[in-house]
Amino acid sequence: LEGLQDKERAQKMIGSGERRLEWSSIWCIGVLCSVAPRDLRADYPKFLSLFLPSLRRKEAGRDSEMVQDNAVFTLARMIRSNPDNVAIDEVLPAMLAALPLKHDNSEIGTLTDFFVYLWKRRHEAFITPQVLAQVLGAVGHILATDWMSESLEDPARDAVLVMCREILQHAQASGNGQMIWNAIPAPDREALEKALDGVHGGAGGSAGPQQAA
Repeated sequence: LEGLQDKERAQKMIGSGERRLEWSSIWCIGVLCSVAPRDLRADYPKFLSLFLPSLRRKEAGRDSEMVQDNAVFTLARMIRSNPDNVAIDEVLPAMLAALPLKHDNSEIGTLTDFFVYLWKRRHEAFITPQVLAQVLGAVGHILATDWMSESLEDPARDAVLVMCREILQHAQASGNGQMIWNAIPAPDREALEKALDGVHGGAGGSAGPQQAA
């Protein structure tokens, strides 16, 4: 980020009303959280107090929507770097409510890797039926949207599809499979089903909860 010298300056830019500077600063803090996670742990409460209002703000326009996209990516980086320093049960619903992404496809893999990370940990905030349906819908929307799907590289794509398959198996075993599957918007569900069928060589049948079982 040109001209940005430190995190203090970045924090001052967030909430300044200059949306282009704001989303650039949020992105910069996300990178800092990834490369120097231990050094920034004490700053997490301040970062969260800045980012959560950005996620919840209803404001039209590309720059404002880029603020939200970058807040999602940065929170994903923060949680992966220092999960114990974030109230995930509070932050995750706000992140999911800010989806789908509006403009920024530069870190699609950051978002899907974040989903995979929380799934592997079986975090209690992640494995509720409502959240699992939202996550599957978010992945389906990425796959259904060309400008996002094209940016999802193969390793990240493969990992998130394995996660989706496992979620459907988990949901079916817990008796929530059909409910979760039906909660996904139809276009996103169709894209997810097609991608999951492709993982298995298109070996017939539906990729929905019945096949997942």
